[in-house]
Amino acid sequence: MLLLQALPTSIGVAAIAPALLLLWLVIAADERPGPPARVWLAFVLGAASISLLGIARAPFAAILAVPGNPWMTQGLRSVFGVAAPEEIVKVLVIVAVSMRRRNLADPMDTVIYGAAAGLGFAAYENLAYLVLHSDMWRSLAALRSVLTVPFHGALGIIAGAYIAIARAGTALGANRHHRDW
Repeated sequence: MLLLQALPTSIGVAAIAPALLLLWLVIAADERPGPPARVWLAFVLGAASISLLGIARAPFAAILAVPGNPWMTQGLRSVFGVAAPEEIVKVLVIVAVSMRRRNLADPMDTVIYGAAAGLGFAAYENLAYLVLHSDMWRSLAALRSVLTVPFHGALGIIAGAYIAIARAGTALGANRHHRDW
């Protein structure tokens, strides 16, 4: 089953619904929500950023294996083959979406874009896992909806917060003369 063919099915709903629910909760918690088009753009680009993972993994290829030490190899692959590239592509999406924001925009908007990018990434990744493991999709969907989807959203929020702090010029080393890139 192709990924897009799975969307109108129970598997597709189980994959996408947790991310959309969490995105709704994050937006509802914002006192002054930013433009909805930008939030949806961050969500869609977060999902599309999975296609950039190969490029983000390339710089780490040389350090992914330690001959004779399978534990160290697995640790390096987990950090530099999976986690770091995923966070790199999400940060790129957050920067791309928030780069052209208004001068007086609320810094919280960047945090919301971070949540949307992380949850978009999680939704697509969830869909891919559920389609790949369609024999056990129900238990996998339940597990991923409480573990990986919120975690990707939370990491997006953290990245968005740090980008907002850097843009506001309050971060260590920030260019204080040009606060709005």
